Formats: sequence, C-alpha cells, structure tokens
Amino acid sequence: MNGVIVARTLLTAVIIGGSLISDQHFAHSAEPSHATEKKEDSTAQILSTEFREAADRATPGLVTIYTMRGPHETAEWRRLESRRGKKHPSLQETSPAVSYPNESSPDEQGSGIVVNSQGLILTCHHVVAGADVVFVVLPDGRRFEPVEVYADPEADLALLRIEGAGELAPVRLGNSDELEIGDWVVSLGNPYELKRSVSAGIVSAMDRWVPGIPRPMIQNDAATNPGSSGGALLNLDGEVIGIITGGFSSRKEFQGIGLAIPVNQAKEFISSLNNEAPPLQAYLGCQTQKLPPDLAKQLELPVAGGLYVKDVEEGSPASIGGISEGDIITHFDGQPIDESFRPEQLFDQPRPGEKHGFTVLRDGTSIAVEIEMTSYPLERTNTQISANVHAETSCEYFDKSLGLGLATLTQDVARELRIPLDQKGALVTEVAIGSPAYKEGLAAGMVVVRYNRHATVDPKSYEVAVSNEQAGVPVLMLIRSDKGKHLVVFEVP
Repeated sequence: MNGVIVARTLLTAVIIGGSLISDQHFAHSAEPSHATEKKEDSTAQILSTEFREAADRATPGLVTIYTMRGPHETAEWRRLESRRGKKHPSLQETSPAVSYPNESSPDEQGSGIVVNSQGLILTCHHVVAGADVVFVVLPDGRRFEPVEVYADPEADLALLRIEGAGELAPVRLGNSDELEIGDWVVSLGNPYELKRSVSAGIVSAMDRWVPGIPRPMIQNDAATNPGSSGGALLNLDGEVIGIITGGFSSRKEFQGIGLAIPVNQAKEFISSLNNEAPPLQAYLGCQTQKLPPDLAKQLELPVAGGLYVKDVEEGSPASIGGISEGDIITHFDGQPIDESFRPEQLFDQPRPGEKHGFTVLRDGTSIAVEIEMTSYPLERTNTQISANVHAETSCEYFDKSLGLGLATLTQDVARELRIPLDQKGALVTEVAIGSPAYKEGLAAGMVVVRYNRHATVDPKSYEVAVSNEQAGVPVLMLIRSDKGKHLVVFEVP
C-alpha cells in the first residue's frame, strides 16, 4: 500500500501546487513549470502501475460463465413456425436467436471468480438463475460444466463447483468493511465477451440501498457493462472487495453508477457452504419498500416512514410470525422505522435463532408480533441433465445420443430459412434441452451437411452415417445456417 499512499500524496501536492502557481504567477505565465509536469507524470505513472498490478494479481482467478436457456431455434425457424400458426413463447420475434459459440455467444454470458483451488467459482445468482445448462470457461480456454450450483437468491450470489480442472489460482478476498468513499477501485470482468476487461474508478457510496435489492451495495463509477456481472471489484492490493452485480440504469449502456455486493457478504455465504462457520445472516422472508416521510404523513402513520411489505414467502419466519402482504412495519424492537432507521438494522444485524419484535399496521390497527429469525435456506441444484427427453414433433429421425431431431429439407423450407436452394442436408427440427447438441449451440432451422466423412442429404443418410461409425469416435459435424457453414465437434467423454 506504500505506493498508494505516495500516489495520493503526490496527487494532493500537484493539485495544491498547481492552484498556488495559478494564483500567484498567472500574470507572468500560463504555462506549468517543468517541475510540476514532472510531478504529474510521476503520479500518473505510479497510479498506472497500481492499477496494472492489481488487475494482474486477480486475473488468473477470473472466469467466464456461459448459460443456455429454453429451446434453441434460429430466428428464421421461429418466423417459419410462427407463419405455420405454431405460437409459443420461444417463437416470439423478440426472442434472441441462438447460434454457435464460435459464431457468437451462447444464450447469455457473465463473469465469475475462483475462490479456492479445488474448483469453487463465485458469481451472481442472476447470471445462472433459470439456466438449463451452465458452463465455466477458465482463462486457458478449458470448458467445464458445474456438477453443483449453490444459490442465495436474496443476496444474488451463487457458488459453482467444477471437477477435473486441476489446481486453480484463487483470487484473494479482502475486507469490504475497510472501504471508504473516495477509495480507488478496479473492476475486472468479461463484458460483451471481450475476455478480460479492466476499468478503474472510485467508491462513490457505501451501504447504498437500491430499490428491489434487499441488501446494501457498494456504489462505484468503474465501468460496468453486460457480461461483467459476477466479476471482481478490487482494491489497489488486488484483493476482491466486491462482486460486480450490475449498473443502475434504465438502459444497457453504462451510466456511471456501478453496483457491487460487499465481499464480506460473499464470505459468509462461502463459509456457510464449507461448514467453516454457521451462517451469520438471518432470514426474515419478506420483501419491503421504505416509505418516504411525506407519504407516511398522508397515510397518518404513527412514524415518519415505515416499511411496506410487498411480498411474504410461504413458510418463512415472517409468514410464520404473522406478517402479511400489505402490512406496514412501523417498529423493530421498539425502535421507530423513520428517516434515521438504517435497513441493515433489520436485514443484516439480526442473527439466526434470535427473536425480534415487530409492530405492523394492518387495516388501521397496530399489531405486535414476535419473529424468530432462521438461517437463509440455500438452494442446491445440479445443472446436469440426466436424459434427453424430446417431445413428439415432425422429425423423421431422432439421434438420441446427441439429442437431435431431423427432417427432410425441402426447397420451400430452404427458401423460408434463407438457405441456398441447392443445399442438400438433413434439417434440424428439434434440439433436446441439455443434450450434447444443445450444449454445442445447434438449433432448429439449421441443416446437417456432413457427419464425419459422410454427406448427409436427408435424415435417412444421416442415420446410415451414424450406424457406420464406430462407438467412441469424435463426431465432426458440418452445419449450414443462413449465416454460412460451421464445424461442430462432439468429443467423446
């Protein structure tokens, strides 16, 4: 940290020195002195070194998270099915088209960080939520499918466990409680699939409460863009002090407000999974929104504020204790919930097993309830799909090993799909979710042109090609879409 102190001291000296020179010598010269220029160069160089070294320390622990959701269909196939009268959510024109990983990205992409050498990856819950398939891509390009995903949706954290990757390089976790407004921070992520991307900024606010997020965040102005979620917010020692969760904007473009989950929250989450310590954060099980004093006055509330209960989870401590949707919480342990009340007193400070008193206003009547807090129930899921189940469709042949349904490609269909009319091949009409074909990005509306050394002019020739190949041999599949031809390789496990 000596370099940081020097940098800040020099920066202050430059600013003060510069203003003194301007005030005292403006009449003589508008040009800065040679000594001032040298100081500015030195300060910039020191800061540049600090940023670079911080990013370099954490880069080996940065990974990319790819997710796949729902049916895989090309945009042209969806339009064709829509014209045929087959209406379902995946056929809407607003749905994103799916293409090959080597053509563009799979369905969605985010970032993650390695938190231990045995294969634990930390990311944001919203990056993997609802995914049918999740992939972790390491810095060396190797791709792994997590064997388990542990999730804390309320904290927006998820922990993925991969196997067979060997010894990984974990990041160093810092202490987010030591952060102060104005501290330099460095963001490290993979926005827009651009691999490692580094930006710098300062801490704009601590304990920032944002509508819809039930936990305080670190606000900063380091660039945050789609794909950065789950990445690392670093201090100048290269330690992770926050997990990037997104930006505060109504548009996709970065608007100068980046948000990160304090790493100390993530430490508690990781510790609870590793059984290193009991989970420290208590679980209430309701979503609330703070009411402004002027509205509280109009509603004639007994306090200058209150928390409106938007939702109560079934079976949660709040539900069991008697809190209902539409209630207004006016007091917590006898303390009025007004402008001076900090939400962390309710959501962060209580511990599992503790009993706390709440006063709620319901239909004009104040009701006192006592609630025993519990630990937050962690979701534990396995992303592996055990079987490739496919629905009854118009496919003439279904390759169970790859999860691929095929039909004859007619000229009329080729024209609709914007595929050359002289193209021969077997038309993909279905891709089973979670199947090898699904994971490699194949989609309905594409055409299989070759299966290893065999030309596949229709489903029958594809079936013959499969039967002629020996088991355990990698499959090289040449695919045609409206974007051209692409090679897909199915490796033998």
